[in-house]
Amino acid sequence: MATVGLSIWIMAAALFGQVEVRGDTSCPTPAAVKDAWRDLRVAGPGRIQSVELASTSGGVRLRLVMRDEEPATREILAQGSCDDLARAIAVVLASAEEAPEGAAPDRVELHAKPPVSRVREVPVPTSPARRGAEVVYDVSAAFVADWASTTFSPAGELAARVGSARLGVGGRASVFGAAVRSEALAGGALTWARIGASLGPSYRVPLRSIVALDVNAEVALAALQLEGHDLVNARRVTAFDAGLGAGLRVAIPWRMIAAVVELSVRGWPTSQLGATGTGATAQVPSIEAHLGVGLAFGRFAQLDRKDRR
Repeated sequence: MATVGLSIWIMAAALFGQVEVRGDTSCPTPAAVKDAWRDLRVAGPGRIQSVELASTSGGVRLRLVMRDEEPATREILAQGSCDDLARAIAVVLASAEEAPEGAAPDRVELHAKPPVSRVREVPVPTSPARRGAEVVYDVSAAFVADWASTTFSPAGELAARVGSARLGVGGRASVFGAAVRSEALAGGALTWARIGASLGPSYRVPLRSIVALDVNAEVALAALQLEGHDLVNARRVTAFDAGLGAGLRVAIPWRMIAAVVELSVRGWPTSQLGATGTGATAQVPSIEAHLGVGLAFGRFAQLDRKDRR
């Protein structure tokens, strides 16, 4: 049985090898068509005796000389490379070799493969409005050394800042208070202290480092408490005072915590006087200087190096 099958295969191969492919085409050449046809390893009934290739304006025309049949014509409309066209012709020949008479199509269209484009990921730019809207914030507490004229007083401040990570602009609010200080007055003393709050704009300077530098301005409103000591008819008075201030704050963050150092000055335009019945007066200093150190907690996203590119 094996001998019979081998004999049939040899006869078919010999019959296939006798098929002649000829023509005047250069794309593809007859040899290329024959090689492509052979690669399909089709060993059919041997219907095709020879193939003639002829170039046309749109591709290649095939004239198939059949065994015991009328010659057949096939037309290949090509839009590809020579190798693609050779393979397409080989497929048509293999179909004609195997298909019954009249079953194979007379015209075959070969479309070119779409070009393969390299796809490159392009980052989508963030709109300026979105970049500017990224919010950063922090809350800080500081111990403050408060100088007013020649007097010194310990003080404290709680502050909160909210701003734009990209634009640097923001706002700052604080509450503050200082210990009681005194001014000499007619053999006695005038003691005073301010407790208040402030609100104003803040700008974070864009530095290419881990340090955040804030420039702040503020409008302050405070309750001023005055009290006389060792004076005739001494009494306690509370007044309201409005002032203006400006300052710098340096923050050195580590994750969500930062060490802060603040330097600021605050002025109180309205003169505040303590007086006695004899006409002696003492003026509350109108200029204060502050040096504070403390800690801040919050989001310091603008300090990320990726945001500084």
